[in-house]
Amino acid sequence: MKSKRRKSNPPRSKTGAQWNYEPAEAWRGTVIVGKSKRPSWWCASMVGTRRKCVKVQSWGEPFFIDDEDGRGSLKVFERGGGPDSYHASLPVDDADSFIPEIAVFVSTSG
Repeated sequence: MKSKRRKSNPPRSKTGAQWNYEPAEAWRGTVIVGKSKRPSWWCASMVGTRRKCVKVQSWGEPFFIDDEDGRGSLKVFERGGGPDSYHASLPVDDADSFIPEIAVFVSTSG
C-alpha cells in the first residue's frame, strides 16, 4: 500500500493560494449569499445578506467559501486548501456581487 505524502514545498499561485494542494487563484472580499440547495443548509436564512468570503478559481468556475471567522482564508492561503481543513461553502446566485478586499494605506506623515 502506497502512503500519501504531501510535497514539502507545494507550488503556490501568484496570490499564494492553493486548493487541494494545487495552485489556485483566490481573493478575499464580500459576496451576497444566494439561495441554498436545501432549507436546512447552514446559510439558508442568510439569503440576500453580504458576507466575508474567499473567491476561489481552480479548474473551472469560481466558487465561494465563507470567511466571516477567517477560516476560509486560513484554509486557502495557509493550509493548502486540502480536505483536512474546514470550510463552509457559500451559495452565490450572482458572482458579480463579489467585491474584492482592497488594501488601504494611510499616510501618517505630515
